[in-house]
Amino acid sequence: MAKHIEKTQQTKEKLINAFWELYCENKIEKITVKAITDKAGYYRSTFYEYFSDVYGLLEEIENNLLKKHRSTMEEICETKDLSRVKELAFGFCKENAEVSAILLGPNGDPEFYSSIKKHILRCIKEILHIDSDNKEIQISLEIVSGAIISALTYWYQNQDTVDLQELFNTVIRFTKIFKILF
Repeated sequence: MAKHIEKTQQTKEKLINAFWELYCENKIEKITVKAITDKAGYYRSTFYEYFSDVYGLLEEIENNLLKKHRSTMEEICETKDLSRVKELAFGFCKENAEVSAILLGPNGDPEFYSSIKKHILRCIKEILHIDSDNKEIQISLEIVSGAIISALTYWYQNQDTVDLQELFNTVIRFTKIFKILF
């Protein structure tokens, strides 16, 4: 029984890896089930045992990353120690850089961007103790959360030339300016 479960997991991982290789080079609209199964060495019927379509496969990858992101953001929101915040943020960014760079890049899914932004927005509100329906504050929070995602996306796409510590310090200065304003 354990061998069957292990084989099932290996098959699923091969399909995910084949999809990911294709997705790194193409928009999802250009990826077919046949291309994935050819690359993974399976029949199309095998693909459909695990996924409904290529969008379902992408959604699974995104949901796995969102779970990790949500968990990290919850830890960040709970701590008051800036060095621990940095450790958690750096750890998440480095550990998930490859996947995040693609998902937040030009071929990425706008829904994924929105989900990450919601997590960041909620965390900013908690850290800065903002609980207001004021439209100006809400717009400002949207700007700040969008700026953080843009900064991370910039780092993901330029890791060789941009230091994560420098990016983090810039984001912290930016959020401190925001806090002063409100």
